[in-house]
Amino acid sequence: MLLLAYIALYPDARWQYRAIPGPVGLPLVGNLLSILGPGRDITSYMQECGQRYGPVFKIWFGCKPWVFVAEPEAAKRLMSRLMARPSLRGFALMTDSQAHIIDQGLLTLNGPAWRVARKAFEAVVMHKDTVALHLEVMEQ
Repeated sequence: MLLLAYIALYPDARWQYRAIPGPVGLPLVGNLLSILGPGRDITSYMQECGQRYGPVFKIWFGCKPWVFVAEPEAAKRLMSRLMARPSLRGFALMTDSQAHIIDQGLLTLNGPAWRVARKAFEAVVMHKDTVALHLEVMEQ
């Protein structure tokens, strides 16, 4: 019965993302059992998926697919394209129902307001002292 309800409610999500490699998710729970299993954490699970499926892969969080870009150069190209086109900002990062909650965030602002927020964000986050705090993790 649950399987029929799942197929009826979410037929297009699996079809839309079929070309993106990734682990097969169970109906309704997706890959959550693999992520939340004993001795598991999401970071190690994502690293395993990146090694197994390549630099672009999907993981199912319940009925929602999340697409990950694990190659720095590909992520840089993607974010550059998203940031260059205000209409696409936040496109892959949230659903329409979530967008209204954070409609004034860095990823969803447009025009001059976005430029001011982005400049302030970069001044703090990309400062050499801030980057140095995370250097060990980034080098792994």
